[in-house]
Order: sequence, then C-alpha cells, then structure tokens
Amino acid sequence: MKSRLEMILSIYALIKPRIPLLSHRSHFTVRYSTFDKFYYEVTIATLNSEACVAIGYVAKPYPVSFRLPGWNRASLAIHSDDGRRYVADPFAGRDCLAPIAAGHTVGIGLDFDAGTVTVSRDGQYATGWSMYEHIETRDMDGFYKGQLDVYAAVGVYGTASVIVNFTPPFKYSVQ
Repeated sequence: MKSRLEMILSIYALIKPRIPLLSHRSHFTVRYSTFDKFYYEVTIATLNSEACVAIGYVAKPYPVSFRLPGWNRASLAIHSDDGRRYVADPFAGRDCLAPIAAGHTVGIGLDFDAGTVTVSRDGQYATGWSMYEHIETRDMDGFYKGQLDVYAAVGVYGTASVIVNFTPPFKYSVQ
C-alpha cells in the first residue's frame, strides 16, 4: 500500500464524494464521543483563465451536478478565482486569500476539537477562522457539531487539472 495517495484528475464537474471523513454514526456513539482533525491538499496543475477550483468540505445531501462546495447548505470552501471563502454562501463569500493560480497548492483542514478551519498555501499557514463564526448559517450547526457526515470535496467549473493529496507527507506541517 502506498504511503501517499495522489489522484490526478481532469475535472469538468464536481468530484462526487463517496466515503465520509467524519460519520456521525461511527464517531459519535453514546460511549465514545471524540472529534478528529481532517486535512488535505490540492495542487492546481492547470487552470483555464475562466475556470475555478473550489476546495473544501460538504455534508450530504449535496447537489453535486451544479453547485460548487461552499455555495450550498452545510458546506465550506475556498474558491481559486477570487480566493474568497464560502460557508453555505451562494452569493459573495468573504475575503480570505489572493486568487489561486496554476502551480499553487492549497490545503484545508477541520479541527473539531479546537473548533477551527485552517487554510494553507504552498506549505505555509495562510488563514483560518473559527467554526462558530458561521454556526447560525444554513445548517452549519449540525456540520460543525458532527451531526452530519462530512466529505472532502473539490469542485470545478471550466477546465482544470488538480492533484489531490489526502495522506502525509503534506507541504504544510499539520499540527
């Protein structure tokens, strides 16, 4: 078995997540209630000038055929075209990073114990925010409290190719 899982994807639509990173059924039983940290990185290999890569997390059900992560309920993402963070926000998002171009690597992590979201860029800490900042926003309460199954999600409109890394070593040193 490989120690590093890399998937090279030519993407024209949203990657459909299949296995939850956090399942409320298996992580939150009556006797066992612990949270975990989740982190992954996406290297944008090619990016058409009119394309956007959204890197984040979603909870099912999610409309995978037409909504980028972060635009719908119980989801969050960083979008490459404007560098903004979207947390269940189909409209404008919030300032977060400078736009992300081909050749850059962006990581996004959830730390349920600390209640934080961490974003890295090219192996360096870039920004982060408290999960509770958006707790009132369109089903984010259940997302952050582990009441929903959470999936890593990469969405694309336009033409792009990305390398997704779910296992160490990462460019960013995850604490």
